[in-house]
Amino acid sequence: MLQPEENIEYPTGLAVTFDADNPPWNNLMAVGYWLFSIAAIVVAQGIATVAYSSYSGISFAEAIKDPATLLVSVVAVLPAHLITLAVGWMIVTRMGNYSFSEMVGMDWGGFRWWHAVLIVIAMFALFALFLSIFGEQENDFKKLLESSRGAVYAVAFVATFSAPVVEEVVYRGVLYSAVKRSLNTLAAVVLITILFAGVHLVQYWGDLATIFSLFSLSLGLTLVRAWTGNILPCIVLHFLFNGIQTTMLVLEPWIKPLI
Repeated sequence: MLQPEENIEYPTGLAVTFDADNPPWNNLMAVGYWLFSIAAIVVAQGIATVAYSSYSGISFAEAIKDPATLLVSVVAVLPAHLITLAVGWMIVTRMGNYSFSEMVGMDWGGFRWWHAVLIVIAMFALFALFLSIFGEQENDFKKLLESSRGAVYAVAFVATFSAPVVEEVVYRGVLYSAVKRSLNTLAAVVLITILFAGVHLVQYWGDLATIFSLFSLSLGLTLVRAWTGNILPCIVLHFLFNGIQTTMLVLEPWIKPLI
């Protein structure tokens, strides 16, 4: 079994060492994994909706509007994330032949705690600026949160504890590394920023403040990946962004009367 530090001898006689910027997977595998990550959520939520419709005895059309169905569909994202992470491990490690942490970059790469503080403050200031310019607008994600408190708690859990890890592995781990190697750093930053933000557009469509904030967050995280050469700082930042926002959502019923 190959170890991460071992070199592979190619026919040219040159030894190549795989790492986070020269991964043991190609563009086709990276794009396939990205598409799989999207399909896993769509399929999991579809199965959950059909199952709830059958269990509750209501039609599918009624089920997709039912608050309980929306809660079930959010919960279904968790197993989809776990499956996506498992498939990612198989791709990244070549079924255990390489170190997962070394291939995706689970190190700090010079990143410090005060970097995280400054970036988080700057991002939320930028989000506030977009909100002041465009105002608060409705979107499907807000409707989901308004459907029930259960949906809020489920979203808070998934967005805080599984999404940061899985999404960083997919976008700034597998996809970024492949694009950077085949093109260059600038192309990788631009493409990953667009893909990550673009996938989330459907649920935020019509809400310009959130859309601009989403693109800013995506760009910020991808630049951190380019700077540090690792996804660990990106996971931590992603966790902080989502964690702070979802904590505010969970505490909203108690905070709102005080404002």
